[in-house]
Amino acid sequence: MGVAIQLINDVLDFTGTSASLGKGSLSDIRHGIVTAPILFAMEEFPQLRKLWIEASIILLMLIWPLKFLARVTEYRGPLSWHPSMQI
Repeated sequence: MGVAIQLINDVLDFTGTSASLGKGSLSDIRHGIVTAPILFAMEEFPQLRKLWIEASIILLMLIWPLKFLARVTEYRGPLSWHPSMQI
């Protein structure tokens, strides 16, 4: 039963509207979650797997430093962590 519900949820993420889902459509993809439709597409088109992996690596290389800077800024205040910004 749980698997069936998850499959429906995965398909609705592609086909549903934001209003009907209560969240943005394609939100799973935007969060890097590989869902059943993506897995089925990767099975049908093996080159998609390589593309997904490359895109994920690029996103991680961009997002992790930005998240780190956001936490430092939140902790110490805007740009106070940089020596040239010390007063």
